[in-house]
Amino acid sequence: MGLREVWKCAAGGVLAVPFLLVNAAPATAAPGGFPYFDKPGAVSVVGSATVGRFGPWRERVLRLTSGGHQQMGAAWATHKVDLRRSFETTFDAFLHEGRSGADGIAIVLQTEGTRALGGWGGGLGYRGIRNSVAIEFDDFKNAPDPSDNHVGLVVNGNPDAHLVTADPDIPLFGAPFRARVGYDARSHHLQVHVGTPDQGEPEQQLVIDQRIDLAGRLGAGSAWAGFTGATGDVVSQQDILSWEVSARPPAPRRR
Repeated sequence: MGLREVWKCAAGGVLAVPFLLVNAAPATAAPGGFPYFDKPGAVSVVGSATVGRFGPWRERVLRLTSGGHQQMGAAWATHKVDLRRSFETTFDAFLHEGRSGADGIAIVLQTEGTRALGGWGGGLGYRGIRNSVAIEFDDFKNAPDPSDNHVGLVVNGNPDAHLVTADPDIPLFGAPFRARVGYDARSHHLQVHVGTPDQGEPEQQLVIDQRIDLAGRLGAGSAWAGFTGATGDVVSQQDILSWEVSARPPAPRRR
């Protein structure tokens, strides 16, 4: 397995995160790492979240919950994402340990600040962050949820009211998965793809395809981006193995 260090240059102030990219990594392979998180002031870690060398790989990863009861953790990059420009973000996550998994993680855009933290359990660490847009990867079925393996788009910090949900073809718990989120700022179009870390873009499943004006919804031209996660009475360890955010050109206009 080859590891190569990547720095994605971002135009127009869009966040760029350097990371170690795992090429065709199987489920048991070492994850990437977070050299970016070693830079002083580059990230704000809140609640149960921590950055360290965990698991058999001993690579540096972001752990949102460590397997304790009623934990909630968050990590926010201190450089904002420009919501007026198109961007794409890709991350690898590994939700594991525990009996069946709980409660899940989310990638979140919010304007409340780098110390923002929401509720535990089904709150997934973002409940109550009112000025937010979250994409949740939920592996526990609470009462409002469609299943114990779903992806959902949520606004206003309320995970009880999904704008849209979908069940991915792969399990979110028990093996690493890769998620890719693309946003076209011109058409206000958001897409979420999910797959395994060894799948390329054509093989990834499109799970969310939604029109949403991120700048209009958040009432700001930029926002902090990061991850949240939580446990309840059922617990798990929830790790972010690698993360990249980069600028991308908008989709061509249709005639």
